[in-house]
Amino acid sequence: MEEGNGFEGSGTAPTTSTKTSDANAKGKGKGKKGSASATPSLRDCANCGAPEIPDGETHRMCSRCKMTFYCSTKCQKEHWKTGGHKQHCVAVADRRVEGDGGGSASGGGGGRAAAAEEPECAICFEPLSRSPSQTLPCTHVYHLECVERLRSFGISQACPMCRAELPLGPEKLHEDAILRWLVLRRRYGQGDREPWRRVNDDGDRRELAEVMRMLHEAAEQGYAPVHFNLGVMYNNGLGVDQSHATALKWYRKAADQGLATAQHSLGVMYEHGRGVDQIDATAVKWYRKAAEQGDAQAQCNLGFMYRNGKGVDQSHATALEWYRKAAEQEHADAQNNLGFMYEHGRGVDQSDATAAKWYRKAADQGDAQAQHNLGVMYEHGQGVDQSHATAAKWYRKAAEQGHVQAQYNLGIMFLQGQGVGQNAATAVKWYRKAAAQGLAVAQYNLGLMYAAGQGVPQNFSEALRWLRKAEAQGDPNIAATIPEVLQKIQCHQLEQQQQQQQQQQQQNTVGASESTPPPPSPPSIPIGSRVELRGLQAKPELNGRRGVVVNFIGSSGRCRVQLDGEGGEFGLKAENLMIA
Repeated sequence: MEEGNGFEGSGTAPTTSTKTSDANAKGKGKGKKGSASATPSLRDCANCGAPEIPDGETHRMCSRCKMTFYCSTKCQKEHWKTGGHKQHCVAVADRRVEGDGGGSASGGGGGRAAAAEEPECAICFEPLSRSPSQTLPCTHVYHLECVERLRSFGISQACPMCRAELPLGPEKLHEDAILRWLVLRRRYGQGDREPWRRVNDDGDRRELAEVMRMLHEAAEQGYAPVHFNLGVMYNNGLGVDQSHATALKWYRKAADQGLATAQHSLGVMYEHGRGVDQIDATAVKWYRKAAEQGDAQAQCNLGFMYRNGKGVDQSHATALEWYRKAAEQEHADAQNNLGFMYEHGRGVDQSDATAAKWYRKAADQGDAQAQHNLGVMYEHGQGVDQSHATAAKWYRKAAEQGHVQAQYNLGIMFLQGQGVGQNAATAVKWYRKAAAQGLAVAQYNLGLMYAAGQGVPQNFSEALRWLRKAEAQGDPNIAATIPEVLQKIQCHQLEQQQQQQQQQQQQNTVGASESTPPPPSPPSIPIGSRVELRGLQAKPELNGRRGVVVNFIGSSGRCRVQLDGEGGEFGLKAENLMIA
């Protein structure tokens, strides 16, 4: 008969119904072999009265009171809502009867009874093992998806078994935790990617611990956004001890659920070997997953991998395709990169005008590299009408963001008066900024400005310091010009000394001039030479130290030596110096 198909369910106390009698009467009247007995049984469906078929599908008992049976989920739900079982169902643990030895009221069932003992979700009546479950504070267990559906109704935010208030869902937990976390970030944060300062206040430590508890509770419910945010926090040390390995774990949990931002972040971890072995191919795999979902940053990164042949076969055409996808989403880096591809004809016909168009789109969004590139286009008239003033404008925008090449280019514009008023002091300012970032050509030019006293007071010691810094970077063109510059500095110093001596002689009287000592001879050790200190008796601790001759003091015949490191500057006799 149709009522005995054995659907999974759970339910309540047995009741007698007219449907049971009718069903049994039909079975007895027909007298078919294997039909159910006409005698009512506790295992009959408590709602419709359908008997359980021997050797067939078993009826499922109510998982709470374990005293009622149902033929289908439909019958169990109907009996719970309208049949009175909701008011009479009492859990086994809550029944306290004197003299009860704790034995089961059920008298048999064998393997079928054991099967009926499998825990079920009291909302959908499906076994808990079929999908992830959640234990509520009231100890009742339900499927996660069922609890979320219950919350979504917004009418009765209570456990359907005991009416206890439902705990916050993962979305609300995550939202409340992040709002409280942001307050702490304002107190202890040092930027989006810099670890927080140490949290010393006891109250703030307790608050941070509660925030992390809320986030982990939401994470345990499988909420992908909180997995991703925990990854960000551990990756950058934002309120937790920085740990790339832990960040990788959380990124992977979110990425496995299809969250594009987490897939991109996981790709970054593999590309740079953070918390995991560096594997370009795996980075490409995760970039691709995110890119195919439309994540612009992942599309840009995937384009970069194809352009440089990292983890994939190099393909400028494929790189161009991914750059374009991201650029059309107004991704500034991708727009700049697309401009580069057009400027150099990589994967597409070369076009300065199209390159300038994409550079401008990125530059208008504040991208420093694109601003610099657009400045170059205007300075040389590539794809646009040449305009030094416009070039200087874009160089300045990039330079103010710390773009080193733009700072150097702006220094040249001010030194030469191109597009701006000629100003050597301002040129020195921008050279210094670029030189401080290690740009060799800026260090070289700054050294020349000090040697010539152009835009700054003349200072041969500073000149040599910057020239040596530039030379140390190994640029062969700069290294080849250093000796010539040093020779000019030495000649200039000798000229100054001779001028000073002539002025002194003119001021002396004839009688005094007879007693004037002869002018000092030129230094035997050229300025700019590297020397080692020897034979010092007054400062024996300096013996063996090395440095550079930066000046020659004509009045005393001593050389000024700048010692390496923080050794300082000393006036020493030539006899105590040996060329190193």
